[in-house]
Amino acid sequence: MSDNMFRWEQDGDGIVTREEATAEADRRFAALDTNRDGNISPDELKAAWEPIPEVVGAATVTGQADAVLRLMARDVRHLEQALERIRRAGPVDRSESILVLSELIDRGHP
Repeated sequence: MSDNMFRWEQDGDGIVTREEATAEADRRFAALDTNRDGNISPDELKAAWEPIPEVVGAATVTGQADAVLRLMARDVRHLEQALERIRRAGPVDRSESILVLSELIDRGHP
């Protein structure tokens, strides 16, 4: 279990129950759902991620992911710290990191 998940543990028994995990997910959802309409809009996601300086781009997408974020980090430790801030900003069910080794074409399109 990750250190992040241990923070969800509330009763001191060292085990994260479904209820504790659900309570954490509800807390994160409520933090993002700023207009309290029961949905998290792209504008609400943008507001959550904009203060994180390592996020240099974000887009909603089709497919399995709801959004793709482009990050810039000095090294792996810095990347881990940025990912932790993103996870704390709202309910992240899963994340996948892909490192860009060489940018072959950049036409400067938004």
